[in-house]
Amino acid sequence: MRERLAIDYGWTERQREVLGLIAAGKTNTEIAEILGLSLAGAKWHVSEILSKLDAESREEAADYWRRYNGLAPRFARIFRGASALATLRVTAVTAGIAFAGLGVVAAVVLLNQDEGSPSVGTPPAAGNSPTAVASASPTTQPTPAASRIITLDGSPRPAVTVVTRKLGPPPPSQFSTWDGVSTVIYDVKTGVEMNLGPGSQRAAFSPDSTKAAWAAGETFVDGHEVFVIELVTGVKRSLGHGRMAAFRDDQTVGIYKEASNEVELVDLATGAHSPSPDGSPFSSSFHRLVSGWGFELRVPSSPDAQDRYAFELVELATQRVVLQFEALAAVPAGPREIAVATAPVSGLSNIYVVNIDTGVAEFVATAQAHSGNWPFAANADSVIWTDGFCAQPRGQVRIFDRKTRQLSVVDDGATNDEESYLRRFVRLTPSGLIAAGPFGAKYLIDPGTLQYVSVIPSSASQGAGDVNWSPDYRYASHGPTGGHGGLCAG
Repeated sequence: MRERLAIDYGWTERQREVLGLIAAGKTNTEIAEILGLSLAGAKWHVSEILSKLDAESREEAADYWRRYNGLAPRFARIFRGASALATLRVTAVTAGIAFAGLGVVAAVVLLNQDEGSPSVGTPPAAGNSPTAVASASPTTQPTPAASRIITLDGSPRPAVTVVTRKLGPPPPSQFSTWDGVSTVIYDVKTGVEMNLGPGSQRAAFSPDSTKAAWAAGETFVDGHEVFVIELVTGVKRSLGHGRMAAFRDDQTVGIYKEASNEVELVDLATGAHSPSPDGSPFSSSFHRLVSGWGFELRVPSSPDAQDRYAFELVELATQRVVLQFEALAAVPAGPREIAVATAPVSGLSNIYVVNIDTGVAEFVATAQAHSGNWPFAANADSVIWTDGFCAQPRGQVRIFDRKTRQLSVVDDGATNDEESYLRRFVRLTPSGLIAAGPFGAKYLIDPGTLQYVSVIPSSASQGAGDVNWSPDYRYASHGPTGGHGGLCAG
């Protein structure tokens, strides 16, 4: 006990509260009720405290806390504090050596905590009560654990109160009505539109959002001329012939050749043409960078019978697997964070925001999920999804404000599924706007005000058509499509 009292455990305010209640003889249920936690959350805090103390029982922890707050230990801490002040009188050289030594000890402790040690649990919370989540400053770029396996509780939580917010009908588009046959590029920042003439597809955009490529011609047959255009200058050049075009990276365009869908790659820097080594115009990397921090979310296997995928979060610089977990879906959620939806249980999935460096999760809400193209997105401010996207009738868009912890449902006033279908498939743009509409968003909406920021026009004769967006969501492109599957396919 004397050794324990001499250790500075760095107790958080919450841990102090829980320790006080343990010392008072309170049960986990009573601790949960007093502190407004879920029972699982109270158990997690108690477990963390016992682990920190290396105590075998609650009685040991209670004895420690009573002694810690006794007169003798308090005076000892005061004495140590006075001694620490006295050390300020030592020479700068001595102080420097001592500080360096402390840094070495701290590094050893951190390594011992991280190396090969899985996450010690995820503190769940009832409803939308906040949980303690370790946050990392974007300027420090802390080093995550070597590898951590996390398990998220997928048991559905009780429904929480939500605020209903109204989304009115979209205003007229600032752009001309689409003619239904041309490839058109819209610059939503400047309001400028570029009609590229009859095309067999929407324009495809480069990953850096500076270029677009498309195949001219009115039908999906081989022999059309493929062009690439610099979006800022408007300068375009021919890349040869093919049916469709797509960017493999910023400087390489893949062109579909002939009915066999063979692909030829064009190097924009040299003009050289070569066969695609994997038969695809796209990059072989299907991973996504997480919030620009140099991480990838990988899904190395197909889902199991419970619609559960095995995810890996990999640090690009070292190729280390930082986090491993099983879930229905995972997306970037801000600096060094990801949003994760657990495998559905009776059609319901729990959504969490997980800190990359600690593996600690913050509960968001229970959602009605879908295993196909379920709309699910997040950033540092919001988490957004469509409840019951493939249910009958379809569900509604829900927005969780991470700052206020308010959950709202978006009511678009639709009276049937077909009327609201364009507004129900949602994602978030890099600037935080809601992009709404299936097969390419037709609307950009401010999530805070639910005001329309931009509207892509429809065709009077051929419906809305499909839209493709540049990665930065500055440019959108209308164009004919050759058909596609449904959004609710498994």
